[in-house]
Amino acid sequence: MKYYAFIESYSKAELIYPNISLGLQLPVDLIIPSDEHAPLTCLLMFMYSNPVYFLKITSLKLLLFLGNIKPYFSLAHNALIIGFLFPLYFFALKGFQYFMAHRKEHYFMAGFIIMQTAIVSLTSENWDGRFLIPVLPFVFMLSAVGINRWLQRYHFY
Repeated sequence: MKYYAFIESYSKAELIYPNISLGLQLPVDLIIPSDEHAPLTCLLMFMYSNPVYFLKITSLKLLLFLGNIKPYFSLAHNALIIGFLFPLYFFALKGFQYFMAHRKEHYFMAGFIIMQTAIVSLTSENWDGRFLIPVLPFVFMLSAVGINRWLQRYHFY
């Protein structure tokens, strides 16, 4: 029986494509739905049949996607990611809060980021982090607004 690719990744405890599970263990009683159903139906059946495992694997994929820290990156590389990307996320949230009061573009940006994050969390994060690249322009734009607001608030200009 050939499963849909994302269901197959669940059956291998794959967090990062290809075949990297980072020690995540398959439950003994894992229930895999038949592939005779549509992909969305299979996903919903899998979620219903394995709720704890599903939450665990999708949460880990979410953290790996947004964090962009990979176990095979060097310590210096991961430290640079933490030092650069995480503050940008913080300022992007501040920029998003400002946009909520003053602009309507935030709906598109937030929708795009949420959809891309959900798709990766439900399928598989890639080893090179390429699925984060479409999200980063919006993170950069929102963080620029957040940084600008922070600089104005503390009278740096």
